[in-house]
Amino acid sequence: MHWISTKEASPETLELVLIFDESEGQFVGHLDQSKKYWQMYGTNSQHFNVTHWMPLPPNPPKTSERLLDDFKKELHNAVVGSTIKVTNVVPEMVVDKLVREKARALKCGVKFEKISQEYIIGFVEE
Repeated sequence: MHWISTKEASPETLELVLIFDESEGQFVGHLDQSKKYWQMYGTNSQHFNVTHWMPLPPNPPKTSERLLDDFKKELHNAVVGSTIKVTNVVPEMVVDKLVREKARALKCGVKFEKISQEYIIGFVEE
């Protein structure tokens, strides 16, 4: 990521970006709909001396706990005929135990594949 001069380009209107104002320094904000001024996020403060901006960085990667929670939510909503993908950051023995419990509850079979960095789990009729 690099700073982009406001003379070269502007972000989409109302897109949150990192902004550099000559007198105020760095802050998160957006270009107003009128494209006449920049507004600091969460305030009514208007800035007219913005010289540079850059996109915000992506969110940090999910932790294995969050991935497991997401997997459990998907698993809860699974039905016969559905397929779930889960990253192999979640331990295989945990995935296997939870999937088998769900298959017993659904009274169905399981198709389990490991491809690259994820498990693909299908719930199939027996």
